[in-house]
Amino acid sequence: MATTTQPGARVHGVPMSDAHDWSDPRYQAFMMLRIGFAALPIVFGLDKFFNALVDWSQYLAPWANRIIPGSGHDFMLVVGVVEVVAGIAVAVRPRYGAYLVAG
Repeated sequence: MATTTQPGARVHGVPMSDAHDWSDPRYQAFMMLRIGFAALPIVFGLDKFFNALVDWSQYLAPWANRIIPGSGHDFMLVVGVVEVVAGIAVAVRPRYGAYLVAG
């Protein structure tokens, strides 16, 4: 069933005819940010497991090893899981996932 829109209808202040126009720079910027805020937490979260970009355990303060259970590497693995889950949440439900990434 096809949906019809009324003339002059707007989505977030943007005319419906321009809402998903890839030639519109506003939509391009929106999609770049949406993809970036979903992909980067996933990439950095996965990197916590593989240490391909950087050795993440060296960025943990030495005193943190004394107060957290397990080792610094174990803590970074937990942080990596949280980042991957947050990135997936932003990709699937950006309205709610944004609060995870922002917090």
